Amino acid sequence: MMIDANDKQTQPLALDDQAAKAKRGRPATGKALSNADRQRAYRERQKAQRNGKEPEVGLRGALENWETACRNLGAANGRIQELETKIRLLEAQLAKRNENSEIGTGEWVFQYRIKGDRKWNTTGSIKPIADVEVMRNIIEGMITENQKGLHGQRWRAIRNDGMIYDPKDPG
Repeated sequence: MMIDANDKQTQPLALDDQAAKAKRGRPATGKALSNADRQRAYRERQKAQRNGKEPEVGLRGALENWETACRNLGAANGRIQELETKIRLLEAQLAKRNENSEIGTGEWVFQYRIKGDRKWNTTGSIKPIADVEVMRNIIEGMITENQKGLHGQRWRAIRNDGMIYDPKDPG
């Protein structure tokens, strides 16, 4: 609405005095960068950061690095010795177990399983014999004898310490 400047009687409305409503969002500063300028500045900051992180290795820095390396090496040597001791202990246990794994030592129990069953059924047992070859022959003979003519049955022998002799499962 326009008011004549010479008109003294017309009162201005309150709406005319109000300032224009502000736009939404952050006000423009006029200093906006283009995408290329923004990317260039980012690359420069990254380059400066990389260059600032390179350590200056003088005589003092080299000496500190050497001392740190020696401390780390001492700790690693202790761990290596610990592991070597554990390996020797495990090798001794394995050798002892292998000595006891001969077929002739311990009482053997015969088991069979019908095809489709999950459970092994125990039948009889054999007392240990000193001669390993004789014991092996007896066990193999018992297993092969029991499997003759019986389709769907599988036989094995198991020792009281848990060792299993199964001719069909060599592993």
